[in-house]
Amino acid sequence: CEPSIDRKFFDYQGNMWFTSTHDLTLVNFNTHRFQIIPIASKREVRSVCALPSGLVYAGLNNGWVASVTPDGGTAQFVGSTGELGTNPYAFSEKIYAIYHDSKSRLWMGDRVHGIYLKCPGNAMQHLVHDDKDKYSLGDDHIYDIFEDSQHRIWVATYGGGLNLVQMMPNGKIRFLSSRNVFKNYPKEKFDRVRRITETRDGLLIASTTDGLLVFD
Repeated sequence: CEPSIDRKFFDYQGNMWFTSTHDLTLVNFNTHRFQIIPIASKREVRSVCALPSGLVYAGLNNGWVASVTPDGGTAQFVGSTGELGTNPYAFSEKIYAIYHDSKSRLWMGDRVHGIYLKCPGNAMQHLVHDDKDKYSLGDDHIYDIFEDSQHRIWVATYGGGLNLVQMMPNGKIRFLSSRNVFKNYPKEKFDRVRRITETRDGLLIASTTDGLLVFD
């Protein structure tokens, strides 16, 4: 039988999306070449972050964070102090999020054990949830970290909703969430967040297990 197309849309990359009775289909008209860059044998890459310099950070499913170049050179690994070296170092479980922000800070989000943060010139910090501190990380299950066009750092937690990083004058980091200032955040439905992004119009979109949350 002939396919039934209900709606179609062309995105800014030239892809066509269309819906039929029960599904969503993507049609890509471009041809791309792919290169496989080896990092570690039989290890899954769970997160990736490309720097303007061309350097690429990759978070693996065993807690390693590797640094590679697009030409496939020898991989280096982020050590316990945040410096690169040839010896792999396992931070904890699985690194699900990596983000290198506009201030050259490296944020590494673990699926179980919170955030590892390396600021230039400072020691590695481990940021975790604390029931006794309402300004601590909302939950230790981290799925995404994102910097918006206003240079705000957002953290997607799986259990504590969206968290907004607040840098205090004394250097301490606080997390704004439904536990403190975000009193109207719909945590009953949107506390499990997987991804965050921003549109060209400045709208922030959070992908959650119960749908999309859009705000500015």
